[in-house]
Amino acid sequence: MKRTVAIVALLLTVALFPVFINCKAESIMPTLAILNPGPASRPTRWNATLAKPNEIGTNSFSFYYPQTPVGSTFFINVTIKNVTNMKAWGIGIVFNNATLRYLSAWRPADHVFSYPESQGATPIAPTVSVDDYNATHKIVKWGYAYLWTDDEGNLIQWGFNGTGTLCQIQFKLIKELSPGQSVTTLLWFDPEWTSIYAFGVPSPGKIDVNMEGAYVSYSYDNTPPVIQNPQQTPATNVQPNQPVKVSVNVTDAVSGVKTVILNYTTGTTWTSINMQLNVTTGLYEATIPGFSAGTQVRYKIAAEDYAGNKAVNDNAGNYFVYTVISEIPLIVLLMALTIIGATLISAKKKKF
Repeated sequence: MKRTVAIVALLLTVALFPVFINCKAESIMPTLAILNPGPASRPTRWNATLAKPNEIGTNSFSFYYPQTPVGSTFFINVTIKNVTNMKAWGIGIVFNNATLRYLSAWRPADHVFSYPESQGATPIAPTVSVDDYNATHKIVKWGYAYLWTDDEGNLIQWGFNGTGTLCQIQFKLIKELSPGQSVTTLLWFDPEWTSIYAFGVPSPGKIDVNMEGAYVSYSYDNTPPVIQNPQQTPATNVQPNQPVKVSVNVTDAVSGVKTVILNYTTGTTWTSINMQLNVTTGLYEATIPGFSAGTQVRYKIAAEDYAGNKAVNDNAGNYFVYTVISEIPLIVLLMALTIIGATLISAKKKKF
């Protein structure tokens, strides 16, 4: 009897397993997001300095004055993720009109409905409108659908699947900043004006989506990084051909440390090494290779923050200096040991 029950339970599990999988797959909701595309696709419409390239593909945009002056421009990607059979879209993006000004909007060449357009479909896209949202914000409204028929006039239903760009929207930074001032503004979708439509869904075909906004920060940063005096290992008595590790604490309170470089020379030509942050110690580290006995090594530390401010610690123009010591010849070492030994023996004899 127990064996029969176990077999029935196993059969039910196998039978229901695909259902569980389908339910899980169907529960994945598409996401509508505002992303940082970087300037590469339309460099003529992005003249702001992208301070942190690692923000590309995220919902963060960081700009710093004076590296990025007031009046600089950038644009956003409006992106749909994990959608099935999408047939149209409409968006309403809200922004702070004391910090940003809307300039233009367009569909890039690879937008989600570029395929039906390439096959002769007729775009249905109203003119972009920018309206007051409240006393401090405005809203950009735009949308897109298409009409596609075959040679007999029958409607062709082609839906976009996956992840792609709906449009790109250009803004200008208009906020005047005071030294040390920083502002962060949010771009977000207004649910009343934002909709995604798909085939296979009861009319009008609107589907639920997650909506993810973006953050635009603009900061006044004219303060360079602070570079403390470096430490070297070994601190003294550097042996011939012995590498020297240099460690230094570098900080920047506003935009953060972008690069730290160790520059060293044994003559007139300088060599540069990018220093790496040791997350355990919090220090930037690099290694100077070993040199022959008697070589004098001079070095200095340079740093730059994400706003383009630069600093150098060269020990007030004197540099940080060490000289590789000479090796002690073996014969000299043996003679010294012999003398020491003889002295100890002589001392013991006198004692007794």
